[in-house]
Amino acid sequence: MTEQERELAIKLGMAWDKAGPELERLRRKEIRETDTFEALKAFLGPIDFSKEPFAPRPSSGLLEQQDHFAKARP
Repeated sequence: MTEQERELAIKLGMAWDKAGPELERLRRKEIRETDTFEALKAFLGPIDFSKEPFAPRPSSGLLEQQDHFAKARP
């Protein structure tokens, strides 16, 4: 590695040291602000959650769980 390449590598490392925390902050902000349903629609297209393969199956335990929650509701 030449002296010029070494200096460039050091400068790039220092730039990443400065930019890293800000980039991480932006990444976390974008994750928090993402509308999950809209992201799924964009990724998967229109989905009907009442039909297979997205509808809950009787054996999934989801229906039983919802029944327990409904009984616990005042």
